[in-house]
Amino acid sequence: MTLSTARMTSNSTYEHLLKLGHEPEAPLQERESYSTRERGVVYRLEHIDRECASFGIDGKIITEGYRCDKLLLIRCAQDKAGDKWAQVFIELKGSDIEHALKQLEASVSNPIFAHKTNIRRVGRIVTRGSIPGNKSNPKVAKAIEKLSKEYRCSVKILKSKQPDSFAHL
Repeated sequence: MTLSTARMTSNSTYEHLLKLGHEPEAPLQERESYSTRERGVVYRLEHIDRECASFGIDGKIITEGYRCDKLLLIRCAQDKAGDKWAQVFIELKGSDIEHALKQLEASVSNPIFAHKTNIRRVGRIVTRGSIPGNKSNPKVAKAIEKLSKEYRCSVKILKSKQPDSFAHL
């Protein structure tokens, strides 16, 4: 099955990834919160109260080039017209925000994650280092603006263990 054939016959990015043989790290189920960690960096999304599932991207769905760490898919609505999903692309980083933004862009722009049922797309960079102000680093500001304009993906940089809220996606 080709990538485009699988996407056309899938009802969502979630189903598309399953059809391609990718297993979720956290299966689809209703959750109040979600957290993931890597090398001491922790991302936590609270107040979800919806069905969600997470997939490992780095080394699993994408094995070459730039790629972020995780994709959290949240089912926002279900109706006879089809499900509506939010995508949260997560990069857990030590301190290199510019590199993290390249990883986010490569993942967000990958056609494997494109589907008409995706109604919201956000990127989360979680760092144990300091969070640079966008004005102090024009490369960071430009990359965040590009993600927003070209891919309709808003980006937020968080400190490790700083809670994120579903209402603020």
